[in-house]
Amino acid sequence: MGNIQDKLSRVRQQLNDLRQRAVHKTISVIEMVTIGAILVVFALLPSGDSHQQRTPVSKEVRRSDGCGGVLAAAENELRHERLPDGSTVETFPGTRMRFDFSDLERRIYLSRGEARFTVAKDPARPFIVETDVIDATAVGTIFTVRVARCGWLVKVDEGAVQISGRGAATGVVRTLRAGETLELAQKCPQPSDLPATQK
Repeated sequence: MGNIQDKLSRVRQQLNDLRQRAVHKTISVIEMVTIGAILVVFALLPSGDSHQQRTPVSKEVRRSDGCGGVLAAAENELRHERLPDGSTVETFPGTRMRFDFSDLERRIYLSRGEARFTVAKDPARPFIVETDVIDATAVGTIFTVRVARCGWLVKVDEGAVQISGRGAATGVVRTLRAGETLELAQKCPQPSDLPATQK
């Protein structure tokens, strides 16, 4: 997508040219309505550089079967989705997750990116966000989970979230309350750290 500001500027220039021509000759109503519609469309688009643009999308998540589905945000896309249980999720660019809801639990598998969850209260079905390293379990709360190449983060905005380890950290349990953040940053391998055959 090109720079919207440049496109809008060109359309405005074309409109000014047409207005100047209108002084000398009559312009059809259709031409003016068409240009006006184009201006309205461009005015509603977000401004800024194309690499900074975020396209909000708001719609119901489509389930692939009776109890689960997939949610993915493009590299330049923010999404706000309503999950089948009434919870909502805001995903940041590049986020990938799938969800599986049953009568016993609501489970999200966050494989990449960052998502902020506003969890519908349902004490009988815990809401679990699973990553490769941790599980974050909530009943009704607002919290963010980020999975990065070299670490992860859980931030609680409202309520409480129980964190339990996976893999080598199995059994590690900590409860985060509103305003608390738990983050693990691991050292990422740098090109200089890799053997010559892997560079």
